[in-house]
Amino acid sequence: MAHRVKKQVEQKIYLFKDMCVLLGMSDRSLYCILNRKNWEVIPPPFKLGGKLAWLVKDVDRFLEEKAEAAMKEAGLV
Repeated sequence: MAHRVKKQVEQKIYLFKDMCVLLGMSDRSLYCILNRKNWEVIPPPFKLGGKLAWLVKDVDRFLEEKAEAAMKEAGLV
């Protein structure tokens, strides 16, 4: 009898719905940002199999930089 081994795969990309949940915004809001190419709000995506995707490491770095800038502006750092 063969045993099935389940391996947990680390997520390395966010798709559109993932970004909506992560950023707490609606589909429509995210579409508006993408259409305006407002890369001050989110990092630019890339196409993966016809879908928009973001690398987790890029999104994490982007959010960390935004958080650090906000803390500096507020005088907390």
